[in-house]
Amino acid sequence: MGVPDRFRSWSAPCAIAVTCCRLAGRPRPVTHAEGQYANGSAGSAGTTRRKGNDVISLNFAGAVLDVAAADLDRSEEFYTQLLGRRADLRPQPQQREWRMHAHPEVALRIALDPQRAGHGRLSVGVTDLPAEVARLSPSWPDLPEPTVIAGVITLTQFHDPDGNVVTLWQDLMGARTA
Repeated sequence: MGVPDRFRSWSAPCAIAVTCCRLAGRPRPVTHAEGQYANGSAGSAGTTRRKGNDVISLNFAGAVLDVAAADLDRSEEFYTQLLGRRADLRPQPQQREWRMHAHPEVALRIALDPQRAGHGRLSVGVTDLPAEVARLSPSWPDLPEPTVIAGVITLTQFHDPDGNVVTLWQDLMGARTA
């Protein structure tokens, strides 16, 4: 089954999927173009990959997902609703940060930056997308219904108050039968 063209440009969900699969100790998702693991490995942290004859190695220690906001209070309210809790940190007066995963650390940070606001993309994997949509729908009645690529992924995409694209997705690869 081919992937619809509208999903081919969504590199962020794929990148986050790779990271989350690594954190969960699961194999990497199959790349759409190659139909195989992106680097031929099981995808553990610190995986060695090849690019031509060069060996590339990254010992992943953490990531911060930055989202620019024009109105910090409005964005903080939105992301508090989305994540179901208040920010964990205020690293600087114009920033709010939610810790998403402890080891390795993954955090979501919103920062006041009106020039960049509305140009970002954030993709967050969840374990039960229908439950998250049901939780958010009373507050956000215009939340789109999830799109499903059977056996691969289900996702819903919408915008934050500044126009940044937000995607919630759930990996369905584990539901595939051999």
